[in-house]
Formats: sequence, structure tokens, C-alpha cells
Amino acid sequence: MVGSDFKDLVFSDLPDLLKPEDVLVINDTKVINARLVGQKETGAKVELLIEKILDKENSLVQLRSNSRLREGDKILLSRSKESASLTKKRGDIWQVKFSQPAKKIIDSFGLVPLPPYIKREANSADAERYQTVYADPAKNYSVAAPTAGFHFDKELLDSVTNKGSGSANSRVSF
Repeated sequence: MVGSDFKDLVFSDLPDLLKPEDVLVINDTKVINARLVGQKETGAKVELLIEKILDKENSLVQLRSNSRLREGDKILLSRSKESASLTKKRGDIWQVKFSQPAKKIIDSFGLVPLPPYIKREANSADAERYQTVYADPAKNYSVAAPTAGFHFDKELLDSVTNKGSGSANSRVSF
């Protein structure tokens, strides 16, 4: 907005601020269950957050553990025989090799990757709640929801469209 007038507005006022030539860009990807929990063979707890799938079995992940992690460590996933082996550290990111294809591991053991400020474990309702209303179910790419998008609902998006403003989809993902 151009001008020196400040206004106290709420998010639902957004359509009133847009002009027909404005374009609203949205990330329409769906959040995958990118959080995994497991333990080292020693029993130490490990949490993995998949950042990027490199190929069928290899991924880049963030790790958090109550024990030191080293190349070659094997993380047993969710009390199963499936595992992730730590192959290489790249700064704060680890490359891991899963015992099964990464997508199968995510489908079998993945949890909703709630942000750290939510101080509870993910539950089954979060799989639906932690998506934006415009998330495309065919675009399972994101490891985190664009939380600003939670302010949108179908009615507000319809208001933007009815105002004559356009929208464009953007894929921000791994």
C-alpha cells in the first residue's frame, strides 16, 4: 500500500486491499508425514525430519537425539525391523539410507511434522488439521505447512477471486 495512513486491520480484510490486477501466490503443496521416531541400537532416542528425498532409499534429514550420532549408526524405526543408516553428515543435515524405499518408510512410520512451538505429540487429527485449505492432495511434497496459510478459508479465497484478483500456485517443497 502506498501512502502514510496506517489502519488497524484483520486478515479477513485482505480481499478489500487487493485490486483486480493483483495476484495472490500460494504454496498448494500438501504436507507429508516427514517426522520419524526411532532409537539407536544402544536404546538412545532419535527423531528424524526428512528434508529431501534424494533417490529411492537415500534422504537428507535433520536429526535430534539424546546421544551423540556418528556415521554408520543405525536407527531402528518405531520398534520395527526397518531402519535408517547414517551415511554422511553435511553441516547440520545428515544423509541417511533407509532399509526400504523412503516413500514406503514415510507411509508406514511417518508422523505429522508439527512445528517445535507445538508442545505435544502429533495425533491422527493433525494429518487433516496441519494442511492449508488449498493444499492439493496430489502434491505430497512439503515437510512443513506454510503456517500463514492457515488464516485462509474457502470463503476468504472465494472473496479474493470474486474481487477479480488472480491467484497462482507455487510449489515450495523438497
